[in-house]
Amino acid sequence: LSKNTGESPDLIILFMGLNDLGRNVPPEEFQACYTHTLSVIKEKYPDPRVCCVNMPDRFGFLLDRTLAINGAIEAAVKKAGEGFFIAPLFDYKFSDYDDYYFCTLDGLHPNFKGMEIIAEVIIRAIRENL
Repeated sequence: LSKNTGESPDLIILFMGLNDLGRNVPPEEFQACYTHTLSVIKEKYPDPRVCCVNMPDRFGFLLDRTLAINGAIEAAVKKAGEGFFIAPLFDYKFSDYDDYYFCTLDGLHPNFKGMEIIAEVIIRAIRENL
């Protein structure tokens, strides 16, 4: 980001929420914090585009929490308005033998393969929204 030289970034990528998902932070609390983060970004950097990455698809007991966190991200992005968009990591289709779990270090945080997937989703979203 800016080094207090008056420069403003052209693009900001925001990927937060994995720890909140893993720690079962209530979606309302997460949404308030996410909304605040976006408002701070918008205040400090009014012109750049902001790419907000949502949470990956999770099966089983994490699916409901994932959907709630992603709903909170979507609401915050909508409230932030023009210039803010979502990189839909949730919509990434893993192959039959692979899912997000196998692209992590610990079932939550991405490993090298997971980071490659995240980068692919972000690049696609940027191309579609710039």
